[in-house]
Amino acid sequence: MRIVVSSTRRLAIETFRSEQITELLGSTGAAERRTTRRARGEVLLEVRVLPYREPGTGEARWVVEYNDPDSREAEDTADRAEAERRYEELVREAADQLGVDRDGAPEAFDETDVAGVAGFSA
Repeated sequence: MRIVVSSTRRLAIETFRSEQITELLGSTGAAERRTTRRARGEVLLEVRVLPYREPGTGEARWVVEYNDPDSREAEDTADRAEAERRYEELVREAADQLGVDRDGAPEAFDETDVAGVAGFSA
């Protein structure tokens, strides 16, 4: 996986390519997989997998994007299975950080397709 967008880590591609990919991600709505957590109508966390064509080469690739209020990260690969594994890893890591609500009940994602994670529904 190469880092193509990041608010905290060094990119594995040129900055102008990262900007092109960022623009593509903003215009691509068809996520293959998605996990979200919301509060008061705002997205607090989103992890998603999207197919895209790399600017400049047209190569078919898969991107795993992670967004929370403090960071934005996107990693990509030409291998869909690798992207799926990374997506599930990020969702499970985020699930480990969920706390409890005001009533003491465990928090859950509003939407997830990762089995075994709070908020999963088949």
